[in-house]
Amino acid sequence: MKNIRTLKVVVAVMIFFSIFASPISTALAAENTVLQLENGESYKVNDSKNERVVESINGNVYTKVTFDKLSNVMTIEEEGKEPLVLDLSTSGNEQYQTNNQQIAAATTYQHTLLNYEYEVDQNKSPNVWELRRPKDNIVNYWYKTVKQTSSNKADLIAFRNAVEDLNAAEIHLLATITIGIPVMTVLAAVFSIVTAGTGAAPAAILMALGLTGSALKASLNMVTAASDAHFYYFEV
Repeated sequence: MKNIRTLKVVVAVMIFFSIFASPISTALAAENTVLQLENGESYKVNDSKNERVVESINGNVYTKVTFDKLSNVMTIEEEGKEPLVLDLSTSGNEQYQTNNQQIAAATTYQHTLLNYEYEVDQNKSPNVWELRRPKDNIVNYWYKTVKQTSSNKADLIAFRNAVEDLNAAEIHLLATITIGIPVMTVLAAVFSIVTAGTGAAPAAILMALGLTGSALKASLNMVTAASDAHFYYFEV
Protein backbone atom coordinates (compact mmCIF):
# COMPACT_ATOMS: atom_id res chain seq x y z
CA MET A 1 0.00 0.00 0.00
CA LYS A 2 2.97 2.30 0.46
CA ASN A 3 3.45 2.34 -3.33
CA ILE A 4 0.44 4.69 -3.41
CA ARG A 5 2.38 7.11 -1.21
CA THR A 6 5.45 6.95 -3.44
CA LEU A 7 3.39 8.00 -6.43
CA LYS A 8 1.98 10.93 -4.47
CA VAL A 9 5.32 12.45 -3.46
CA VAL A 10 6.10 14.02 -6.85
CA VAL A 11 2.67 15.65 -7.11
CA ALA A 12 2.87 16.85 -3.53
CA VAL A 13 6.27 18.47 -3.91
CA MET A 14 4.92 20.40 -6.90
CA ILE A 15 1.95 21.56 -4.82
CA PHE A 16 4.22 22.51 -1.93
CA PHE A 17 6.46 24.73 -4.06
CA SER A 18 3.54 26.25 -5.95
CA ILE A 19 1.98 27.24 -2.62
CA PHE A 20 5.18 28.71 -1.24
CA ALA A 21 5.78 30.62 -4.47
CA SER A 22 2.37 32.23 -4.21
CA PRO A 23 1.71 35.55 -2.48
CA ILE A 24 -0.42 33.84 0.18
CA SER A 25 1.23 34.24 3.57
CA THR A 26 0.49 34.68 7.25
CA ALA A 27 2.26 37.47 9.08
CA LEU A 28 4.66 36.53 11.84
CA ALA A 29 4.10 37.98 15.26
CA ALA A 30 6.21 41.03 16.02
CA GLU A 31 8.17 41.62 19.21
CA ASN A 32 6.14 41.94 22.41
CA THR A 33 2.80 41.44 20.70
CA VAL A 34 -0.40 40.46 22.48
CA LEU A 35 -2.61 38.22 20.36
CA GLN A 36 -6.21 37.36 21.18
CA LEU A 37 -8.01 34.37 19.71
CA GLU A 38 -11.68 34.17 18.78
CA ASN A 39 -12.39 32.27 22.01
CA GLY A 40 -11.08 35.18 24.07
CA GLU A 41 -7.75 33.64 25.09
CA SER A 42 -4.82 36.09 25.08
CA TYR A 43 -1.17 35.31 24.40
CA LYS A 44 1.93 37.44 24.77
CA VAL A 45 4.48 36.84 22.02
CA ASN A 46 8.10 37.98 22.13
CA ASP A 47 9.78 37.27 18.82
CA SER A 48 13.56 37.78 18.60
CA LYS A 49 16.21 36.69 16.12
CA ASN A 50 17.03 33.38 17.79
CA GLU A 51 13.88 32.43 19.68
CA ARG A 52 10.17 33.01 20.00
CA VAL A 53 8.52 32.99 23.43
CA VAL A 54 4.78 32.69 23.98
CA GLU A 55 3.23 33.19 27.42
CA SER A 56 -0.38 32.59 28.38
CA ILE A 57 -2.65 32.28 31.39
CA ASN A 58 -5.68 30.06 30.80
CA GLY A 59 -7.75 29.85 33.94
CA ASN A 60 -5.17 29.88 36.70
CA VAL A 61 -2.52 27.96 34.74
CA TYR A 62 0.54 29.85 33.50
CA THR A 63 2.22 28.43 30.41
CA LYS A 64 5.45 29.51 28.74
CA VAL A 65 6.57 28.04 25.43
CA THR A 66 10.03 28.83 24.05
CA PHE A 67 10.99 27.86 20.51
CA ASP A 68 14.71 27.93 19.68
CA LYS A 69 14.87 28.84 16.01
CA LEU A 70 18.46 27.66 15.64
CA SER A 71 18.12 24.19 17.14
CA ASN A 72 14.42 23.63 16.34
CA VAL A 73 13.86 22.68 19.98
CA MET A 74 10.77 23.69 21.94
CA THR A 75 10.59 23.95 25.73
CA ILE A 76 7.18 23.93 27.39
CA GLU A 77 6.92 25.17 30.96
CA GLU A 78 3.70 24.82 32.92
CA GLU A 79 3.20 25.99 36.46
CA GLY A 80 3.68 23.08 38.89
CA LYS A 81 5.16 20.72 36.28
CA GLU A 82 8.62 19.76 35.08
CA PRO A 83 9.62 21.45 31.79
CA LEU A 84 8.98 19.38 28.68
CA VAL A 85 11.55 19.59 25.87
CA LEU A 86 10.51 18.64 22.32
CA ASP A 87 12.99 18.26 19.47
CA LEU A 88 11.06 19.22 16.34
CA SER A 89 13.97 18.58 14.00
CA THR A 90 13.31 16.32 11.07
CA SER A 91 15.85 13.78 9.87
CA GLY A 92 16.41 12.68 6.30
CA ASN A 93 14.67 14.10 3.27
CA GLU A 94 11.41 15.91 3.81
CA GLN A 95 8.70 14.25 1.79
CA TYR A 96 5.35 15.86 1.23
CA GLN A 97 2.42 13.84 0.04
CA THR A 98 -0.91 15.03 -1.17
CA ASN A 99 -3.95 14.34 0.92
CA ASN A 100 -5.53 11.68 -1.21
CA GLN A 101 -8.97 10.13 -1.11
CA GLN A 102 -10.41 7.48 -3.36
CA ILE A 103 -13.98 6.27 -3.47
CA ALA A 104 -14.43 3.31 -5.81
CA ALA A 105 -16.82 0.41 -6.09
CA ALA A 106 -14.70 -1.79 -3.85
CA THR A 107 -12.36 0.43 -1.83
CA THR A 108 -12.55 3.69 0.09
CA TYR A 109 -9.51 5.28 1.67
CA GLN A 110 -8.09 8.53 3.01
CA HIS A 111 -4.39 9.25 3.51
CA THR A 112 -3.07 12.20 5.52
CA LEU A 113 0.28 13.83 6.25
CA LEU A 114 0.06 12.83 9.92
CA ASN A 115 -0.59 9.16 9.06
CA TYR A 116 -4.00 8.90 10.70
CA GLU A 117 -5.60 6.98 7.86
CA TYR A 118 -8.14 4.37 6.88
CA GLU A 119 -8.83 1.98 4.04
CA VAL A 120 -12.10 0.08 3.68
CA ASP A 121 -12.27 -3.10 1.58
CA GLN A 122 -15.86 -3.44 0.46
CA ASN A 123 -15.17 -6.61 -1.52
CA LYS A 124 -15.56 -8.55 1.69
CA SER A 125 -18.67 -9.04 3.79
CA PRO A 126 -18.65 -7.53 6.29
CA ASN A 127 -16.44 -4.61 5.29
CA VAL A 128 -12.80 -4.91 6.38
CA TRP A 129 -11.09 -1.76 7.67
CA GLU A 130 -7.41 -1.00 7.99
CA LEU A 131 -6.83 1.78 10.53
CA ARG A 132 -3.50 3.60 10.90
CA ARG A 133 -1.85 5.90 13.38
CA PRO A 134 1.70 7.31 13.48
CA LYS A 135 4.42 5.51 15.42
CA ASP A 136 6.95 7.60 17.39
CA ASN A 137 7.23 9.96 14.42
CA ILE A 138 5.09 10.97 11.47
CA VAL A 139 7.06 8.95 8.91
CA ASN A 140 5.97 5.43 9.90
CA TYR A 141 2.71 4.10 11.21
CA TRP A 142 1.07 1.33 13.22
CA TYR A 143 -1.97 -0.33 11.69
CA LYS A 144 -4.63 -2.87 12.52
CA THR A 145 -7.25 -4.66 10.47
CA VAL A 146 -10.78 -5.07 11.81
CA LYS A 147 -14.05 -6.41 10.49
CA GLN A 148 -17.00 -4.06 10.70
CA THR A 149 -19.68 -5.20 13.13
CA SER A 150 -22.79 -3.65 14.59
CA SER A 151 -20.91 -2.97 17.83
CA ASN A 152 -17.88 -1.20 16.32
CA LYS A 153 -19.53 0.53 13.35
CA ALA A 154 -20.09 3.82 15.17
CA ASP A 155 -16.45 4.03 16.30
CA LEU A 156 -15.20 3.16 12.81
CA ILE A 157 -17.32 5.93 11.31
CA ALA A 158 -16.13 8.36 14.00
CA PHE A 159 -12.51 7.49 13.15
CA ARG A 160 -13.24 7.98 9.44
CA ASN A 161 -14.87 11.37 10.07
CA ALA A 162 -11.91 12.50 12.20
CA VAL A 163 -9.50 11.54 9.41
CA GLU A 164 -11.59 13.44 6.87
CA ASP A 165 -11.55 16.51 9.15
CA LEU A 166 -7.78 16.16 9.52
CA ASN A 167 -7.39 15.99 5.75
CA ALA A 168 -9.40 19.21 5.32
CA ALA A 169 -7.36 20.98 8.00
CA GLU A 170 -4.06 19.89 6.41
CA ILE A 171 -5.15 21.29 3.06
CA HIS A 172 -6.10 24.56 4.80
CA LEU A 173 -2.69 24.69 6.49
CA LEU A 174 -0.81 24.16 3.22
CA ALA A 175 -2.81 26.96 1.62
CA THR A 176 -2.14 29.50 4.38
CA ILE A 177 1.21 28.74 6.03
CA THR A 178 3.84 31.43 5.64
CA ILE A 179 7.20 31.07 3.93
CA GLY A 180 9.88 30.29 6.50
CA ILE A 181 7.86 27.91 8.66
CA PRO A 182 8.61 24.30 7.55
CA VAL A 183 5.49 22.19 7.17
CA MET A 184 7.25 19.23 8.79
CA THR A 185 7.97 21.30 11.90
CA VAL A 186 4.28 22.13 12.26
CA LEU A 187 3.35 18.48 11.74
CA ALA A 188 5.87 17.43 14.38
CA ALA A 189 4.42 19.95 16.82
CA VAL A 190 0.84 18.78 16.21
CA PHE A 191 1.97 15.17 16.60
CA SER A 192 3.65 16.01 19.92
CA ILE A 193 0.55 17.80 21.22
CA VAL A 194 -1.64 14.81 20.39
CA THR A 195 0.66 12.02 21.61
CA ALA A 196 2.97 13.50 24.25
CA GLY A 197 0.21 14.68 26.56
CA THR A 198 1.82 18.08 27.08
CA GLY A 199 -1.27 19.54 28.76
CA ALA A 200 -0.15 22.98 27.59
CA ALA A 201 -2.41 25.20 25.54
CA PRO A 202 -2.03 24.01 21.91
CA ALA A 203 -2.32 27.59 20.66
CA ALA A 204 0.72 28.65 22.70
CA ILE A 205 2.81 25.82 21.25
CA LEU A 206 1.78 26.60 17.68
CA MET A 207 2.21 30.36 18.13
CA ALA A 208 5.75 29.68 19.27
CA LEU A 209 6.41 28.37 15.76
CA GLY A 210 5.21 31.69 14.34
CA LEU A 211 1.74 30.59 13.26
CA THR A 212 -0.99 33.20 13.32
CA GLY A 213 -4.29 33.87 11.59
CA SER A 214 -5.66 31.25 9.21
CA ALA A 215 -2.60 29.01 9.50
CA LEU A 216 -2.96 28.95 13.29
CA LYS A 217 -6.65 28.12 13.00
CA ALA A 218 -5.89 25.32 10.53
CA SER A 219 -3.24 23.82 12.79
CA LEU A 220 -5.58 23.97 15.80
CA ASN A 221 -8.20 22.16 13.72
CA MET A 222 -5.54 19.56 12.94
CA VAL A 223 -4.93 19.06 16.66
CA THR A 224 -8.65 18.53 17.29
CA ALA A 225 -9.12 16.11 14.39
CA ALA A 226 -5.92 14.15 15.10
CA SER A 227 -6.85 13.88 18.79
CA ASP A 228 -10.25 12.48 17.84
CA ALA A 229 -8.68 10.01 15.40
CA HIS A 230 -6.15 8.93 18.04
CA PHE A 231 -8.98 8.34 20.54
CA TYR A 232 -11.18 6.31 18.21
CA TYR A 233 -8.26 4.22 16.95
CA PHE A 234 -8.07 2.67 20.40
CA GLU A 235 -11.83 2.45 20.79
CA VAL A 236 -12.16 0.00 17.91
